[in-house]
Amino acid sequence: MPEYLTYALVLLSLGAYVVLDGYDLGVGMLSLVDRDVRRRREYNELIATAWDANESWIILAGVALWAGLPGAYATVLPGVYPPLIAMLFAVILRGMGLEFQSASGTYRRGWGLLFGGASLAVTLCQGLVIGAVLSGLPQQGGHFTGDALAWLTPYSVLCALGLVCVHLLAGAAWLQDKTEGTAHAWAGRLGRPLLGATVAAALVLGFGLEVADPQHFHFEQPLRATLFGLAVAAAAVCSAVAWYGFGR
Repeated sequence: MPEYLTYALVLLSLGAYVVLDGYDLGVGMLSLVDRDVRRRREYNELIATAWDANESWIILAGVALWAGLPGAYATVLPGVYPPLIAMLFAVILRGMGLEFQSASGTYRRGWGLLFGGASLAVTLCQGLVIGAVLSGLPQQGGHFTGDALAWLTPYSVLCALGLVCVHLLAGAAWLQDKTEGTAHAWAGRLGRPLLGATVAAALVLGFGLEVADPQHFHFEQPLRATLFGLAVAAAAVCSAVAWYGFGR
């Protein structure tokens, strides 16, 4: 039972992180493709008040995994050191770009590019870690046995690209909800294409995991099949609601 509680806490933390920090990573990435300087400045001011608090959820997930499943933590962490370290440096650079941009009187292109580029780097690193964990890292007897690039697989790269779509979608939804005028309209136009890309990425990653993961899914237990069906149904409902919301 304690293991299931740990799983639930880790999943809750990761879900809250995607919802609460995913949108500001998405807004940062969207600022790279928006050519309007005034909107870029607006994006930075909107994110500057809350971005650091949102990252507390990923810390909670790491602490819960360390305290509740120390064996899994000790096996997984050595296999994903490179992308995790790169993610931490990107988080620092992202904060620098955001704070210096906010402190400047006008929009500074260099700090804006640092904020957007670091947001993309953080997202890619997180996707690489998730993909490596889902597809399985080489281990024997509870010890990691792979090399320094064991985390870099075709599936982890696809997972990184899929997470970029998810965070871009969250950023567009947040901008459409929190802004007015041109920023609101621009985010609304991006919403449905990003939703389509996210659904496509979810399908590719879902079916691709059957090939990438050496331990295939087993649905002999009714509880597993029921939870999986509920998750798919919830995703379908949320996608329909998002599609409708972006069209308004």
